[in-house]
Amino acid sequence: MIRTFCDDAFRRKTCPDNVENSELKKCLSLGDLTFLSIGAMVGSGLYVLTGTIAHDVTGPSVCVSYVIAAVAAGLSSICYAEFGARIPIAGSAYQFTYIGIGELTAFMLGWNVVFENLIGFSALAKVWSSTADAAIGNVVRAYLLEHCPLAGGEILAQFPDLVGGLVVLVSTIIMLTGAKLYSLVISLLAGLNLAIVAVIVGLGFYLGDTKNWSGAEGGFFPFGVSGVFSGAATLVFAFTGYETVGSAVEEAKNPERDIPLSLLISMTVVTVAYVGASASLTLMVPYYDIDTAAPFSSAFSLYKMDWARYLVTAGILVANYVSMIAGVYVASRYLLAMSRDGLLSPILSRVHETTGIPYVSTILCGVFSFVCAVFLKQRLLIDMMAIGELLSCVFVSISVIKLRYERNPFQYVQIESNGSTHTNKQQNQSATLQQREIAAGSLKPIVLHKLGANPLITKMSQYQPGVVPKWILTASLSLAFVAVIIGHFGGIGAAVWAMVAMSLLAVVSLAFIASLCLFQQDDSIKTFKVPLVPFAPFCSAVLNMALILSLQPATWIRLAVWLAIGFVIYCCYGYWNSAVRKSVRRGSD
Repeated sequence: MIRTFCDDAFRRKTCPDNVENSELKKCLSLGDLTFLSIGAMVGSGLYVLTGTIAHDVTGPSVCVSYVIAAVAAGLSSICYAEFGARIPIAGSAYQFTYIGIGELTAFMLGWNVVFENLIGFSALAKVWSSTADAAIGNVVRAYLLEHCPLAGGEILAQFPDLVGGLVVLVSTIIMLTGAKLYSLVISLLAGLNLAIVAVIVGLGFYLGDTKNWSGAEGGFFPFGVSGVFSGAATLVFAFTGYETVGSAVEEAKNPERDIPLSLLISMTVVTVAYVGASASLTLMVPYYDIDTAAPFSSAFSLYKMDWARYLVTAGILVANYVSMIAGVYVASRYLLAMSRDGLLSPILSRVHETTGIPYVSTILCGVFSFVCAVFLKQRLLIDMMAIGELLSCVFVSISVIKLRYERNPFQYVQIESNGSTHTNKQQNQSATLQQREIAAGSLKPIVLHKLGANPLITKMSQYQPGVVPKWILTASLSLAFVAVIIGHFGGIGAAVWAMVAMSLLAVVSLAFIASLCLFQQDDSIKTFKVPLVPFAPFCSAVLNMALILSLQPATWIRLAVWLAIGFVIYCCYGYWNSAVRKSVRRGSD
């Protein structure tokens, strides 16, 4: 019984052959997708996180940390770009993991991403509320504390955040109006936010002094190179909005072209914005004098430019609002995808005929976020964010490598769906595709020609295509994960044995990954492909593993509780109603 459960739970699905026949409206252009991604990435973190990292971790070299973080995030985003172009259906990392790894892993990943985005939606609503209230002297806070206080403590807020709840309701209503309207709202607000950032950066460079870089205590690298990389590890979170584009593929007009291009443009624009903002801040104020609570506002106050403080407040409000809409957008599309596959109630996949919006999923997301925003403590919500995005990046990167060295599941569906009435030309095309599928994951002809007498090569050639690459990938990731654990708990000052062990594990892991170059990759992919496979996605997976380990222990506890709830739901409902499981059962009867 356990074996049957495991076989079913880790069964992979193939890409549906009717991806073009979607009930969602294909109305998002390249510009819509680009601004959707920019809006999701350029959040309030730019206005707050930059100052904290510069003051405590990096100093003026925070701009270098942003560049490194952008490179790390770019490795993950190109993995999303490949799958988004190949699989134009809602669900993003959930779909990629379902096809590349298996059902249970995909469900748990999707369940966690939904939770993370809804918690993020609620947290941003509370930040929006507190920022707007602070601008008018905290009038709302004082009134609610006096007339309707809550118990407070570790979970409940001190008062019901009615303004935050109202923001959640307005955002949900905007989402329900239709993809084209909310994409227009996001584009306008994201453009306004970029304009505000441009003004802030320009003012910063105009008012700044290079002596704050060269003459400040410690110079440009007061915390050393280790501080630069430590800052980059935190700042990677500032770039994680590209998940939004991965969730929008089914509503994109031309996903094969627009998904990769929009991610490239948005990552470039956002990197320039982050680097420019961090550089201007550290030019205006010595890093040790930066106010971590309100870095830009305080900096402009030193120059008697009070009007710029209001500009910063407007930027925070606009950036927060766009990020909120992006959060509920991702969560509702994940619920839609999981419901379509039978893993959640079919009511969640209902799409409105007029607006083309999964309205039940969107309303459910709004209600959940409303309750969290009104009643839960802001710090609790912030601590529960981030890990879902990192887990998604790990599994998407692994799926890219795994699917590159096995039969193409997308072409396979196309062959199966053509039936038995092929013309001769169609039959020849199908035969060619099948030959490519067989070749993927097998040793390259040149390797067999030159090293065919080697006993190890002979042994590997006896297995089915894709089997040996899967073993190699598993071994490499396992060794890399152990090396990351040793590095995380040992740190820079680890014992000699720990440093030696970590180095050896890293070298062996890279050797395993390099050995994948002996095998044939799937060459039937005609859309965007991740370059430097398997090295680029492998580095992305390992880097995100390291970032996951850097999270607070309390985050892991809350994640374990939420995943336990998800596992119970899967075992009680998802496993028995899985569309893939039912189709396999029907095929075997």
